[in-house]
Parts: sequence; C-alpha cells; structure tokens
Amino acid sequence: MAFSDISKKWFAGDHPVNAVAPSVATESLVANSNLVFTAKLAGVDYNDWEINLIDPKGNDKKLAVAVDEAGKAINVSLATGATGDITSKASDVKTAIEAHAIASKIISVAYADQETGEGVVEEFAGVLDNGVDGTVCQDINVIVQDDKTAQLYINILPNTRHDANWRKLNLVSF
Repeated sequence: MAFSDISKKWFAGDHPVNAVAPSVATESLVANSNLVFTAKLAGVDYNDWEINLIDPKGNDKKLAVAVDEAGKAINVSLATGATGDITSKASDVKTAIEAHAIASKIISVAYADQETGEGVVEEFAGVLDNGVDGTVCQDINVIVQDDKTAQLYINILPNTRHDANWRKLNLVSF
C-alpha cells in the first residue's frame, strides 16, 4: 500500500471514532442485583436519560414502569411487601422493562458479570452517559492516519454515526 491510498481527513479530531452506547449501572450492595442499563442506539441521542428505581413508600405495592419521554426518564416503582419492604428482584425489574412497550425500545437491561438477578434491588437514580457518535464513512476500506500518532485506521463497513466499524490497521513487513 502506498501512502497515496490514505484518505484526507474530513472529520474533527485526530482519528476516527467508533460509536458508543450510553449506559449506567446500579451499584447495589445486595448480592446478585447489580443491573446495567444500556441505550439501544449507540451515540449521544440517549445521553441524559434518567433511570430511577423508586421505593413507593407503601405496603403491598406492585412493580410498575413509567416512561416520561419529554423529561427523558424511565421510572420503575418497585414492589413492596406487607410491611413496606422492597421485594422486587433485579430479574423482576429487567423483565418489567423488557415487557414495557416504550422502555424496551429505549434501553436494554443486563445483569452485571456473574450475577443472577436474584438479589432484591434498592432505590437507584442514574443517568445514561458516555454515549459517543461515531465517525461517519459511507465507503469500505477507507484508510486514514492519526495526526499525532501516525496510527492508521480502516473502515470495514459503511457506517453512520451510530456504528462502530473503524479498526486500527497495523502494517508489518516480512
């Protein structure tokens, strides 16, 4: 490959970037109840969505999911028992969000590594963040060079700002 095959840079920054989906994780102290909420779409569109696990402060309350699209919030009112203690397990929250028509289109829910979802969740308020738009490139096999490090990057598939198709390219001689 000759250096003439390297495309001129058409984007801001030193090198192309892959899109990243915003996410937030609960940091529960209860075993097996840590959940990770991740936006369904990579990029910045779902940054700032609030995920709230709420104690309804009452006896015998049912688990309920409500989505406030204007306020960018998903509120999960946790179930409580006869004494008002929260009884919702992480698996219950995951199932309820996956069954909700709107919430399931916004986020996916996963258990943290090596967890089962069997632990009872606690109150939680978190915000989806760190979403990044990717560098758009409509053609495959486009190669660009980082301005600072001279690292080469190649686009393996056409991609929008929601995709992650850039790879580092290392050239070696034999």
